[in-house]
Amino acid sequence: MNLLQVDASNAVTVTVSSDSTGLSDKIKNFVSAYNDVNKFLNDQFTFDPKIKKAGALLADASVRAVQSLLKRVVTGSIPGLTTGKSNLSQIGITSDSKTGFLSVDDSKLSTAIASDPDGVKRLFLGLGTATNSAISFVGLGQKTGPGTYGIAISVAPQKAVVGGVSDATFQDISSTGLTNAELLSFTFSNNYTDATPTTTSFPVTLSAGSKINDVVNALNSAFASQHAALSASNDSGRLKITSTDYGKDTRFTVVSDQAGTTQTGIGSVGLTAQGVDVGGTINGHTATGKGNVLTSSSGFPEDGLRISTETTTTGLFGTIAVTRGVGDRLVSSLDAYTNPLTGIFLSKTNSLQGSIDGISKNITQINDRLTSEGDRLRAQFVNLETLLGKFQATSNFLTNQLARLPTFSSSSTTATNLL
Repeated sequence: MNLLQVDASNAVTVTVSSDSTGLSDKIKNFVSAYNDVNKFLNDQFTFDPKIKKAGALLADASVRAVQSLLKRVVTGSIPGLTTGKSNLSQIGITSDSKTGFLSVDDSKLSTAIASDPDGVKRLFLGLGTATNSAISFVGLGQKTGPGTYGIAISVAPQKAVVGGVSDATFQDISSTGLTNAELLSFTFSNNYTDATPTTTSFPVTLSAGSKINDVVNALNSAFASQHAALSASNDSGRLKITSTDYGKDTRFTVVSDQAGTTQTGIGSVGLTAQGVDVGGTINGHTATGKGNVLTSSSGFPEDGLRISTETTTTGLFGTIAVTRGVGDRLVSSLDAYTNPLTGIFLSKTNSLQGSIDGISKNITQINDRLTSEGDRLRAQFVNLETLLGKFQATSNFLTNQLARLPTFSSSSTTATNLL
């Protein structure tokens, strides 16, 4: 929560309480969504003997594997839970052995939420519980396994800082104020380690006579308007400027047009500050630090586990216990099937599409050959028709010519022979 305005005349009361109704509704929505998926899968396995019609995916082994996987996850025990509730039946969610549909016992669920809301959450979410208050759980990766992992910090994270009581050049201006008006020029980057970092530059003008709180307010107003993740503070009357984020991605410079003991102390030479990334190990394996977040990329069971810390010291920081609830496990378990880049269903879809494309190509080629053959036969037919016409004309000509030949009687023939 960020304080945006001070109003001394009016008190603001903030109440934090558990939203048991909201949690119950979310669980029921989960059950409803699961049953919708289960019905869809069941519909794929139907067969109507009367019309001999089968579900589209009746013979697909991978779809049956998904249904079995879903059933194992929702009816099995939660890995990593050693105490408290360990399966959904303990909070009133049971599965029908024949249909696989889930049902909710409202009374049992309400009692479980009221008595142990954190235990109920662990049944659904992927969570990490640290033994050291200096360590906070951030998140899990697809490959993070349940278990207990040791945390060690070798490099404490740092914010970018200038000024404060630790810097002797910054004087107490709580009572004297600035002798002269002062122009501060800032540059700020929150992705400084990128190949092409983004930098914001902006000026801030401080009036002569401004005391420490005036300076702090003017700077914080400028930081907010410029969207620069910096914060000015009054450190025992001395100006202190701190980045709001940890890590070496955060870097800023500031230079003043004034020097002297009765000014801010930044000076005309200018100052540069850059944060430090956290460093350490998770489960004895070197983790990657960015800002104050440490992420395991070891290839071991803790792979993908992310923790954060704001400690200023190094050493061993206890352990973090990881549990993976039903909802979290469904997402990670189904990734092998539904991943848009490497999933089994994508591979099967591409394979089927390849077959469809191949068949379509064959159909096109056959149609092309049929068209070509049809054109050849039609051309041949035309040629035959032409030849037939010529033969018919020749026949008619010969018939006419034969008809014109002279004819001779038998008596004429005898007379001729006698001569």
